[in-house]
Formats: sequence, structure tokens, C-alpha cells
Amino acid sequence: MFHPSANRVFARWFSPSDNPDRDQDRALHRILRGASKTEIARKFGLHGVRSVKEYQERCPLHHYDDIKAYWQRLERGEADVVFNGTPTCFALSSGTTGARKRIPVNDFLFVSYGKAQNNLLAVHLAEHCDSRLLGSKILLITGRSRIAETPAGVVCGLMSGIALERLNPILKKRAFPTIKTLNIVDWDEKVRTMVREITGHKIAYVFGIPSILLAFLNFTKQTMTSDEFRYFSEHLEVCFVSGVDFQIYRDAICSTLAKEVDFLNFYAASEAMMGYQLSGTSFFRLFTDRVFFEFLPFTEYQQGRYDSRHLITELSEGEEYVLLVTNGSGAFSYVIGDVLRCAKGGRIPLFELVGRTNMTLNVMSEKTTIQAVERVVGALSKELGESPEEFVLTVKREGARPKYVWVLEECRAWQQRPLGWLENRLDELLCEHNESYANYVGSQLGSCEVLFVDAGFFQSWLCARGAEGGQQKLPRIVPEFSEVKDYLRVTVTTR
Repeated sequence: MFHPSANRVFARWFSPSDNPDRDQDRALHRILRGASKTEIARKFGLHGVRSVKEYQERCPLHHYDDIKAYWQRLERGEADVVFNGTPTCFALSSGTTGARKRIPVNDFLFVSYGKAQNNLLAVHLAEHCDSRLLGSKILLITGRSRIAETPAGVVCGLMSGIALERLNPILKKRAFPTIKTLNIVDWDEKVRTMVREITGHKIAYVFGIPSILLAFLNFTKQTMTSDEFRYFSEHLEVCFVSGVDFQIYRDAICSTLAKEVDFLNFYAASEAMMGYQLSGTSFFRLFTDRVFFEFLPFTEYQQGRYDSRHLITELSEGEEYVLLVTNGSGAFSYVIGDVLRCAKGGRIPLFELVGRTNMTLNVMSEKTTIQAVERVVGALSKELGESPEEFVLTVKREGARPKYVWVLEECRAWQQRPLGWLENRLDELLCEHNESYANYVGSQLGSCEVLFVDAGFFQSWLCARGAEGGQQKLPRIVPEFSEVKDYLRVTVTTR
């Protein structure tokens, strides 16, 4: 165990910066230097850019389709296209909003991820000076780092797995799983192997998607002896989680561990690790020293007006913004697809993640967001005392009126309730969390339908869609019921 003074020094040294204006200016110029030799710098006249304003005037907003051809050239082995040199590897996006993208990753992004990981540790240590984290063993439940190769032979994988493979040597010596285990294709075999590797070791903290972490802990508890599981978990103090709302799973994780642990939710994408959630709130703070952020009012984005790109300290409380990032995988302002609400403006603003630019259920202009879906399930799970491990919301357009369909993995507390009661309660809660839904349900939208599927159904469904199964987050919203209908023929269970 490290002395508390070491924790305090680490926390002070690596805590997130409190000077966003300075950091953002430095981050942008650092990124521009890393693209000084590139075609994109020549195209937009980025040489000699001296200010943020000049950058915004010269470099337009980019969507994926605008840069896809550049990234494909990097896949074929070209150099100096959007950043100096060639990629170290490619990160595969989750594909929750469409086809999976291959995002080029260079050393700048690896350094950014490492700094962000230190920021997260510092946030925890600042509040827990008696922590055992420093020097302890860690467990990262991540996707594979080696899934495919580009035509030029460059490795493609999930960013979580790539980050594990590229951990600094000191951390890697204390990290589970091994790289060989990390890249096992079959998820069930991978989990069994990970359990064998951690048996006999005390783990201080874990990283993972909450639903996957819960499933892993349940399997571990069933597989290990009670003494082995107690030894594994007795020093576990914090879960670093991402991907979906951890509150839905918090009680179940603590119950499985038979102890209370802290949770630190970080905001990450394949493009960058971008921030973390403040303890006890729904608000996020962004890391400002490696990624350059811009904010476009969501209403203007919807109208195709892209000129009002605000800086992080120029935001209005209560306003919703489309997030743009310039992250070092190229000197361009990139729409990653997230919509943030500025919950607190000023020098160090705070945000809530409220949706996606292209991922809502919008049958009648009701615009049901992923966050509304998760909050509904979280509220009903609290009410019933148990949460389904996985779930999606989709739309069935058969019959006179379209209706929402909740597809839920088997959950005893939910299935004990009459189906009609459950459907009515879900509609009531969704009306609370999305007033627009209340305007349409019962009139233009039919009342919702609930379908229960077998445990493990969603892993099989993800694999069938070409994803990484249990190693990857599930999209909470599936726009069309037809996308799951064929698989439901076999696995659906109803009463």
C-alpha cells in the first residue's frame, strides 16, 4: 500500500487542469504542429495559423463522410494525409449509429489516453488519500486490440483493447488480462481464461462497461470458491466505468461483491477519452489539455448552419450543443455525434450528455434519446429491486399505429409483474422523461410492447451484426424492429 502522501502528490500532479482557455489554445497548436506536413494542412491553409479564430475561419466542420476518403488512404499505407506520418493502428468504432468506422490512431492519441487515465486516477485519489490503487493489480474488461488488418497490414482493434496493449510497462505488469487473453475471439472462452488468470490475486480497481462488468463478476462468483472470490474482491475499491449509465447496475454490482465500492464514470469515444462524471451528480467535466473542443448549438446544427462554433468558456447554461473535436488524428473539426447540454457555464463548465445527432427514436417528432431510455429502465429497476442486464428500445411499425417495443433480457422481478402493468408503467415513466412522447402515445403512437429474451441473446445478436459480442456496448436504441425481428423468432419468451 502506498503512503497517503504519495497519493496526494499523484493527485496534485495529475489532477485535471483548471485553466481551459490556456489548455485549449496549447492543445490546438500542438495538434496543428503534428499535421504540419499534411495534405489537409495544405488544403485548408493551416500553416501559420496563430489563433483559434484563424483555425475556425480556415478549417470547416467535418462529418465522417467528409474525411472517410482520407482515412481510407491511410488504410492503404499513405503517409502525411491528415497527420504527419502513418497510423500506429486503427480503432474500430462501436457501430451503434451505423457502419463501423476505422479511426486512425497515432502516438499523439496514445499519449492523450495515458494522460486522461492519470487524470481519472488523480480524481479518485484526491478524494481517497488512503487508497490502495497505486501499486495494486488492476483488471480491464475490454474488447480485442487485434481484430483485423488494413490493406497495408496495419492492425485494427477496439480502442479499449488498444489502450490496454499500449499501457506503460509499469502498469502493464500489474494489469489483467494478458495480451494473449485479451485477443481471444470467443467471449465465453475469454471470460473463463480471465477468471483463471485473476484467481489468487487481489484487484484494486476495474475498468469496463457496467453491464459487462456485472456479468463478469457474476460469472466469477459462480466459478471461484467463496474464499477465492473474497480474496479477489476484498481490496476492490473503485470501478472505472463507461459506455452506458452505471446507476442502473450499481446496486447489483455491489450486491455481487457483497461490499460498497466507488464508481467513476468516464466519458470516452473511439476518438478520445474526453472527460469524467463528477461524483454524486449527472454532470461531466471535460479534459481540456489534449483535445480541442468546439460547440455548435444543436438547433443551428439541425438547420444545417455550421458557423457558430463556440469555445468551451463561451457557452450558455441550459443550451444544447453538438460536440466537435480536433483530437490529433487529423487537423479538422470533427462531429463525433454527441449532443451535450451545458449544465453550468463559466470558466470550468459542466455538461450532461443528452443524446446523439442521429440516434433518437423519432417516429412522430418525439425525439426519445438514449439517456431517456436508460433513465426509464433505471427508475423501474429501482422500483422493482432488480435490473435487466441488457435491453434495447426499438419501433414496430405494423398495424394502424407504430409503437415502441422494449426488448429486455430475462429479469425475474420484472417478469413476475403482469405484462400489461409493465407496459403501462414503462409508458408512464417514458412520458416523465420525455414530454414529447407523452404528446403522441395513445394517439399517433400505440402503447408500448414488452418482449423478454433469453440471457445471452444480445451477445449473439451483436456477433451476428459483426460486432464484438460481450466485449462491446449495446446500442440502447435500434431504429427499426426488423433489425432484431429475425433473431427474436427463436429466442423470444413472452407470457
